[in-house]
Amino acid sequence: MEIKFANNTNIKAILNVQKAAIKEIGNKDMLVTLSEEEIAQNVDDGVLCVCQIDERIVAFRSMHIPVDDYLGKYIALDPSYRDQLIYSDITVVHPDYRGRGLQKILGEWLFQAIDDKFKIIMATVHPDNIASIKDKFHHGMKIVALDNVYDDKIRYIFALFRDRDYIYEKEVAVEMTDDMEIRRLLSEGYKGIQLRENLLIFTK
Repeated sequence: MEIKFANNTNIKAILNVQKAAIKEIGNKDMLVTLSEEEIAQNVDDGVLCVCQIDERIVAFRSMHIPVDDYLGKYIALDPSYRDQLIYSDITVVHPDYRGRGLQKILGEWLFQAIDDKFKIIMATVHPDNIASIKDKFHHGMKIVALDNVYDDKIRYIFALFRDRDYIYEKEVAVEMTDDMEIRRLLSEGYKGIQLRENLLIFTK
C-alpha cells in the first residue's frame, strides 16, 4: 500500500474510483461528488491524496481550499483568518477495497501532510453516514452545527482547530434522531465530540 499526493496523471483513475463508488450507494444524498475540474483543482493545490495497492488507485481523500467560504459562519470565523481555513472534502473507496479502514488511514495521512498554515479544518457529513461521522471524530473534529447546506440537504458541520486544546467539564448524551435536542445543545455552545452506539456525546 502506498499513499501519496495525487498528480494530474491520476485524475482519470480517481474519477473511475468515484464512479464505481456511486453505483454502490443506495442513498445518493450521502455522497457529494467532485467534478473533474474540482478534482484537478484540488490536485493542483496539493490537497488530494490517493491510495495505491498493487499500483492501482483504489481510494482517494481530498481537502478543498474554499474560494467562497460557506462554513466559516458556523464558527464565526473572522475574515482575516480565512486563509487559515480548509475543508475536509470527500473520501471515496472503491467497493472492492472497502472494509480495510482506508478512510481512516487516508485521513491520518492527509491531516498530517497538509500545510501547517491551515489551522482550521471544517467538514460536513450526512446524519446517516455513520462511518464518516466516526471518521471525523477520530481525527479530532467536533460537531458545531446542524443545518441545511448543499441545496437544503441536512448536514452536521464539523470543525477542528489544529492549534487548540480543549478541557470540557460537562457531558450530555443525546439520541442521534433527536434533532431538536441536538440543535438546542449546539445553540447553547455545546460541541459534539463522540458517537457511542446510537448516542451523540456533547460537551461544554
